[in-house]
Formats: sequence, C-alpha cells, structure tokens
Amino acid sequence: MPECSDRAWNNFVMHSDPVSYEYGSSKRAAAIASVFMGGANKGGLNSFLTASYDLDATEVFDALNSVDAAKAAHQLELVLHGLGTLLPAATQDDRWARLEERWSDDLDEHDVLARDADAELMSVLEKHVAANEAFYSSLD
Repeated sequence: MPECSDRAWNNFVMHSDPVSYEYGSSKRAAAIASVFMGGANKGGLNSFLTASYDLDATEVFDALNSVDAAKAAHQLELVLHGLGTLLPAATQDDRWARLEERWSDDLDEHDVLARDADAELMSVLEKHVAANEAFYSSLD
C-alpha cells in the first residue's frame, strides 16, 4: 500500500472540508469519508448522523462507495434502512428530531463502526492521500 507523508495526512484530516470541493469529486468523497470515520469512531453512527446534519445521508453513502469503503457503506445502509426515512441535509434541530423519532433499540447493534469497516476506511483514505500527496501537502 502506498504511504503518504504525515504532513499530507494531517492536512487531509485537519483542513479537508467537504464544502471545499465540488459535488461528485473524489476529494469531496474522501473528505466526507474522513468526516464519517471520525464521527462514527467518536460517538457511533447515530452521533455522526446527528452532528453531520448539513450532509445528505445518501451523499455520505455514495461517498463511502466512491472511495471503495464498501463495508462502511454497508453498515451505514443498514442504519438508514432501519430508520425507514431519508436524511437530507437539514437544520441541526430537524436532524435531531428525525433521528430521535426513528432510532430504535434494534439499530444500536449497528451504531459502533465495525473494526473491519474502520480498517477499510483507513486503508482507502491513506491510498487517496498518497495518490494526491502534493495537493494535501500544500493545504494550510
């Protein structure tokens, strides 16, 4: 697996915001996947979905698939299917209310990001950063 520099990786994690990139671009997909990984590892998928109210959950799912993080995409898909509703970009209050209304105890088993999904995400994001080393090294 190609390795990326610490500078490129740190810049990617700290300075790569999905809103900085065009919809549908590989950099936006990677930034969304990074936000997903960080949020899901901090507090679970429920916490990620609550905190990322400004992202459409379908775009998150598509971004995970786009960066080849199929295991993470599948776990998110299970949660979204279990919710039984779309989660478009919304206000923080609207997203909170929708999740509070729809989240069931059955979804708790999918709330923690699986180890294999986390490892896959880390691997594909490292490959992405290595392939775009010069770009991410130049971010400030």
